[in-house]
Amino acid sequence: MALYEYAFDTILSKYTPLFDEELISKQASANVEIETPPFVIYPNPTSNFINIKLSSGELEGEILDFLKHYDIDCTIIEINIYDINSRLVNMGKYNYDALISIDVGEYSSGTYIVEIRSCWGRVIQTKVIKI
Repeated sequence: MALYEYAFDTILSKYTPLFDEELISKQASANVEIETPPFVIYPNPTSNFINIKLSSGELEGEILDFLKHYDIDCTIIEINIYDINSRLVNMGKYNYDALISIDVGEYSSGTYIVEIRSCWGRVIQTKVIKI
């Protein structure tokens, strides 16, 4: 018996998966959980205001306490609004409330990108149509 045969038969066999263990059916791979976004922006399309509602549980007390311990203030989020040409049209910091309203009544009609930045670096972008 050669040395490499001994290694594969005794030592490496428990670390080397069998081929049939690697196969996953197409149906099993299609059952992927979709993460729900932590923010809901409505109405869309809009003519005057956009409302940003934070999902419940996004920032819980224990998480806030942990971040506060490291001098990270998660009571403020940054919301930027860009026009379709990537020009910044609104930038602001808002208290992490259950509902945030932003006046877009003076904006031109068109498509805008709303970017929400949380304190731990998470960035979420979505399109909003101003009519």
